[in-house]
Amino acid sequence: MRILNDVELNLYRRKHSDASRHLNRWQDDTEQACWTKPEDIDKKGGKVRVKREKVRADIRGKRYKLLFIVDYHNYEIFMKDFLTHTEYDRYNDIWEDYPWYI
Repeated sequence: MRILNDVELNLYRRKHSDASRHLNRWQDDTEQACWTKPEDIDKKGGKVRVKREKVRADIRGKRYKLLFIVDYHNYEIFMKDFLTHTEYDRYNDIWEDYPWYI
């Protein structure tokens, strides 16, 4: 898979340095993957929630939530957000209205 806006990952690493190692592992695993359907992501293991092209992955246990969109046809990923668990829960009701929410 190709991460289109991997610059975002660098921003997340700087903002949340305690998650840097975990984001590196996620990026390495993801770039080696070849997801053609949502079920492929579930097979990867780890804590993920998949709704068609929208994915939420738990990073560093459940401390952080990584939200991204998958284009299965072109094998591409677009990063949407990286949130602490608290931030994710706090705005849960608001984000349900966003088309990328999961």
